[in-house]
Amino acid sequence: MTGTRQSGLPVPRRLRDAELPSENLALAQAALADLLTRPDPGAAAPAVLRARGILERKRADDALPLLPELAARIAPHDALVLGRMTEVPRLAAMTAVADAMRIADAARAVPELARAAMRDGALLRARFATGPAGPRPRSMPYVGRDELNDGHAVWVLKGFGRGAPVRVIERGARR
Repeated sequence: MTGTRQSGLPVPRRLRDAELPSENLALAQAALADLLTRPDPGAAAPAVLRARGILERKRADDALPLLPELAARIAPHDALVLGRMTEVPRLAAMTAVADAMRIADAARAVPELARAAMRDGALLRARFATGPAGPRPRSMPYVGRDELNDGHAVWVLKGFGRGAPVRVIERGARR
């Protein structure tokens, strides 16, 4: 069962039953973090929805520097929409990289952003491997190729090491 405090927000039973003040604080912090990062709007108070919106815009602001070509062409609000930050829960680590990959993938469907998105996405895939737990820095060599319907292609090559430079080779019609 949950009770309520003066703020009107539900208080989990385990929080009310905590015996030590430090347990109480840790549980309160965990409940607040869950409330602020939960992707579903639920019946949250307007202040909680406003805080969620701020955190979602921050995610877009964190992802855009990883997309140099797209960042010059889209606003943070567009990145927020493309990356679906309101629908996708925040990862424990590397959230900006996962959001940037999602933004690049979605931007490929927009004709005027497709080339920039393809290039940025290819660079991200060269630098980061993806898996069930999310992205992680790629330390092994990588060779990748991506192509648009118009025949424009991008090759990316990365050597050993997490910080190895990535070489980009583009082929096809240029705009």
